[in-house]
Amino acid sequence: PGAVVRPADQVLVQQYDTGISEETAAAREARHRAVAGRRRGPVVMAHRGATAVAPENSIEACVAALTYGADGCEIDLRRTRDGILVLFHDDSLDRITDGFGRVSETTYRELESLRPRLVRGRPLFSLPPTFAALLDVARQQAMLLHLDLKEPGLEADVARLLDEADAWDHVVHVNPENAASLLRNPRLRLLGYKVPGLYQDRQDMDPAAVTTALAIPGQMILVDDPRVATRVLGRPPLQSQRYTKTMRI
Repeated sequence: PGAVVRPADQVLVQQYDTGISEETAAAREARHRAVAGRRRGPVVMAHRGATAVAPENSIEACVAALTYGADGCEIDLRRTRDGILVLFHDDSLDRITDGFGRVSETTYRELESLRPRLVRGRPLFSLPPTFAALLDVARQQAMLLHLDLKEPGLEADVARLLDEADAWDHVVHVNPENAASLLRNPRLRLLGYKVPGLYQDRQDMDPAAVTTALAIPGQMILVDDPRVATRVLGRPPLQSQRYTKTMRI
């Protein structure tokens, strides 16, 4: 109260996406066709995105996964103190950031102020996208999604955003913990994994292990780094995936 903003002053506020962008009918139809093509498999899913080349659970990691030939990403969902659904694996901040405390005790704007921890010079953290922002990118890329709800009480908002984005067909797996009502939704059509995560003991970097896994019944494999799997499948080694980032000022 009482503050004066002079005409020459500029006040910039970075907003974050909590709603879904508009989509034309033609774009929606093309997207569903592309998603159906990916679902036919074999499906390569990247664990928290392509963490070998970008910070986990970031838009960069998810786009990188598709750039290297994956079909989709496993992502972790939590809620911030101000009610925003974000991609973040741990309950606490200190493994990948210089922050301390729980995600649920931190506002989204406070997340923006955190700096990443480094391992061998590589950042472990990038500002986690909101689930709404990730869904926008998933629609642009026809990205398949494996959802891991890391805490109870998220299902209603997750379902609402999937409805708003018309993105139920993108979801190929949901971890059963904290997701009972999601799993009962008739619009959900899940696929099965051939084996547990190939990222264990870095089996995803062993062509023989990947080849063996792909021969097992099921539709999907889960890797940290998709490059070996996509090479075994004969997919092009690198496909540039464009995506847009909209900043509201």
